[in-house]
Amino acid sequence: MNIKKYNKKDTHVVEYYFENIDRFINYILNAEINCIFFNKDELSSNDSRKSKQEFCKTSSFDEAVRLCEYGWNEKFDRFLYLKSEIDKEFLDIENVIGRKKDIVGFAPSVPDYVHMNPNNMLRRVFVPNYSIINIYVNISCPYETSSREIYNRGAIIISIIDLLEKMGYAVNLVLFKLAFITGRGFDEALLLYFNVKEENENINLKKVYFPLCHPSFLRRLCFRVTEVAPLRLDWSDTYGEVASRKQIIDFFGLKDTDIIFSFPREMGIHGSDDIISDLKRCLKNINLERFVNVKND
Repeated sequence: MNIKKYNKKDTHVVEYYFENIDRFINYILNAEINCIFFNKDELSSNDSRKSKQEFCKTSSFDEAVRLCEYGWNEKFDRFLYLKSEIDKEFLDIENVIGRKKDIVGFAPSVPDYVHMNPNNMLRRVFVPNYSIINIYVNISCPYETSSREIYNRGAIIISIIDLLEKMGYAVNLVLFKLAFITGRGFDEALLLYFNVKEENENINLKKVYFPLCHPSFLRRLCFRVTEVAPLRLDWSDTYGEVASRKQIIDFFGLKDTDIIFSFPREMGIHGSDDIISDLKRCLKNINLERFVNVKND
């Protein structure tokens, strides 16, 4: 784990980097609450220890820790079903499939067959792309964001990663929380981030299911970082304003080849029962056509 404090223009930044989720959990379990702003006897309605189950979908902070450490299995079958429905919407990866003549294949090569060439069948050959795509997901979201919106966004993200890797791209997945608060004379930003998938590793669905799809990862566990961080302003009322897509790009200086997921509503994800409606609105926001062919109907 690494903590940095620095100024970025007129903004004081407190930045946390966690090498993995285990280091993150260990930190929030052992760090002291910043009692200057987060009085133990006067907890805010957003507090990681006090927030209601309706808001967090867990009964306590300890329950959220257990789910993050040992896995969350509830509705996992539904998650896989939604992912399969999304996968159907993506076109076949013909543009990264080469064709090679062989003795077996999916279709005959008529000229070779006529000339009695034993290699008279066409076989698909995967052509790797070798480009690296970074996907940045801001897990911060406004108070009114529903658990369905968070859940649908998670399923969409996983399907997009799978699609890109089938196309031959290598994908990094970075989860982060970026929020701001305005003070007198200066603003303050709190950033925490995790690199949960490197470009050379396969995604572990069980590992990312809770952080991507459960509201408690933000509303209990990441909120705890706000409560222990060495902040100069009082965040106890709102826990900060969620960074917009534009603010994220400006803050990180991201490249055109990076894919950014901000909070669900800004991505066009409304938590619909029909996840394909959410998917189509989201695809317009991230301009996935830069990398692949997707259905536009």
